[in-house]
Amino acid sequence: MNVLAVNSGSSSLKFKLVEFDNSADAAAYRHPSIRYEGSVEAIGPAAKLLLSCDGKTVVQATDTVSTHAEAVQRLMQM
Repeated sequence: MNVLAVNSGSSSLKFKLVEFDNSADAAAYRHPSIRYEGSVEAIGPAAKLLLSCDGKTVVQATDTVSTHAEAVQRLMQM
């Protein structure tokens, strides 16, 4: 099972995609694994975009991101 957690601040948007093992053996332990995490910080003309997969940075950029809605779109594109 995957769970998407989103944290929206006044000038940032952060998320984590957490994977839980749904097997019968793992049900008692439920150790989550963070598959993806990312952020768009300093939303505006010089926003910092970051995406990590399994703890390794795969995208890091600076670009114009005008709104929180645009930040969501950019994170989904990454």
